Amino acid sequence: MTGLRTVVGIGLMLIPLSAGTGASAGEEEPVARAKTPPQAGQLTSAEEVRGAIEAAGGYLLRATGPDGRFVYLAGVDPAFEPEPSYNVLRHAGTVYSLGMYYGWEAKEETRQAMVRATGYLRECCVDEVPGREGLLAVWSPPEIVFTGKPLQAKLGGTGLGLVALVGMEDVKEGSTPAVELAALGKFLIFMQKPDGSFYSKYFPEQGRDDSWTSLYYPGEAALGLVMLAEHEGSRSWLEAAAKALGYLAESRKGQSRVPADHWALLATERLLQVDDLDSLGVSRRLLVDHAVQICRSILAE
Repeated sequence: MTGLRTVVGIGLMLIPLSAGTGASAGEEEPVARAKTPPQAGQLTSAEEVRGAIEAAGGYLLRATGPDGRFVYLAGVDPAFEPEPSYNVLRHAGTVYSLGMYYGWEAKEETRQAMVRATGYLRECCVDEVPGREGLLAVWSPPEIVFTGKPLQAKLGGTGLGLVALVGMEDVKEGSTPAVELAALGKFLIFMQKPDGSFYSKYFPEQGRDDSWTSLYYPGEAALGLVMLAEHEGSRSWLEAAAKALGYLAESRKGQSRVPADHWALLATERLLQVDDLDSLGVSRRLLVDHAVQICRSILAE
């Protein structure tokens, strides 16, 4: 397959197993090939699942550069020369996956890869929001993402950036100052509308923008907020996450098919662990029904 592209991201999920295991993401290896993983749909034993987890996790480790930047595109054909490309959201999602891989098996190599990757994320992309004191966002700088689009902060970028940085705290406490994590959370709340929906992007010159919307950004933001609440205990983060997921659930209520919103599922799973969920202004039954809707739609596909 000449010029086959492979993307570092959240695509290949590391499947959680029984006690002592867990996990998530990546795709084909850009360096030396390790053991050949089972073909898709052929994971028939715990041993094969573990082999798939090792193959995916090993790829992500080999794809993490010394500077913390991932090999974003690679090719089977040695002559394949990918055009410059990068994606800050997928960078953050990959850190999240590495965190689950570390939770499955606590290797120092994985911890060091996460240290490098989160260090790169904070250095390249976490910055202040002009004219908004106390807010930080994860930006997509044109010189890094090579899209030709102007500087912007995407809701999903800050959501997944928060997911990555809070997850890093479980691996190496104090990696990101608490005030910085809170400032990222405040940006997500700043981007939320009264009904629980969100503006998708923020531009330095024009501010919040909802002329384009993303399926996944609200769930990514909700997951970041729930994880921040778990980390530092502030109820305001839970309230914002509950409002976001409640909006999604109400907007899809009664539909026989809904989008495969896996980020909303991940956020819902965590939010459902809150004992007094109804006091956050959202019905537990509503969230459960929404999760069932998503799962049934995924299975139907």
